[in-house]
Amino acid sequence: MRKLKWTKKEKIACAVAWSAAAVILCGAMGNYELKAKMAYHGQIVTSADSSASSMPDAAAASLVSMPSVSPTPLPTATPVPPTATPAPTATSTPAPPTATPVPAEATYPMTYSDSTAQITVIREWYGQAWCYAAHIVLTDYSRFSSSCANGAYGAGTETTSSAAARLGAILCVNGDYSSPNLGYAVARGGTVWNDKADYSPALYNANTGRLFWGDEGSPTGGTQLSSLVSSGQVTDTFCFRPAGLRDGQIRSTGEGSRAQRTFMGTNGKPGDIWIVVSDGRMNDGESSGLTMDECMAYLQSKGCTFGIPLDGGGSSTMVFQGKVLNAAAGQERAVVDFAYVR
Repeated sequence: MRKLKWTKKEKIACAVAWSAAAVILCGAMGNYELKAKMAYHGQIVTSADSSASSMPDAAAASLVSMPSVSPTPLPTATPVPPTATPAPTATSTPAPPTATPVPAEATYPMTYSDSTAQITVIREWYGQAWCYAAHIVLTDYSRFSSSCANGAYGAGTETTSSAAARLGAILCVNGDYSSPNLGYAVARGGTVWNDKADYSPALYNANTGRLFWGDEGSPTGGTQLSSLVSSGQVTDTFCFRPAGLRDGQIRSTGEGSRAQRTFMGTNGKPGDIWIVVSDGRMNDGESSGLTMDECMAYLQSKGCTFGIPLDGGGSSTMVFQGKVLNAAAGQERAVVDFAYVR
């Protein structure tokens, strides 16, 4: 078969045709630079470089003289405005729940009064602590009493708030911690729970309204408790520590530690009793607490001539009309006994 040969004119015409096709194609694609590769005599030429000058003059002239083709612009996409992601709303983290707030000073004095009882509670700073002091004046002396936790000796422990609700108490504080393992003689509201020779630091008689000394050397010291109760001389015992205030004089313990305290005293008048709870150990953010001698000095400042400490520290709690007054609110310790007014 005869091999075909291209003449010079045919070659130039072919190159021109390829160039025109490339220009049209690139224009339709919106590309202003000729990036199509053109072949001529085995050489690759792009419009981005100067290799077009290596073409034969006629081919180059043909490229220059060709009418330019305006590219058809592609439709411009309308930019979609970015959707703003709403910033998260700053939510303040709620403070951890706190105990029932201690009432502000403006709410004091708090009072309760009926035909046979009058109670006035004050809040004041003394020594290095906030003190919650209840002055009780009764004409029905049986309204002051003591109780074992859950209503029975050795029946476990109970919070002061729970005891106040159970007893229907207007005022209730933690008691003297007469736990069975300590072996104290115990009488609660005229019921003898642990009968033995009595040397209780303090005794109460609901028949006469007297809170008095009962320790060794007292008129009742060493007497069988059941005999004292049956004879109507005693209804309640308090045994935490020896009396710190007797006959109007402080009997110093020399103890300098500070803590929450519960203590009570009397001026000797029937049915006239002070019960005090102090904060301490910074449980309220302010109070360091009271020493034992300061407790007795406080009672002395209220006109008391006899006073005793009850259980203290984290046990110290005062509930008045269903509300915990001191900083024990919300973190009450369950205890074994209570003193209260109903």
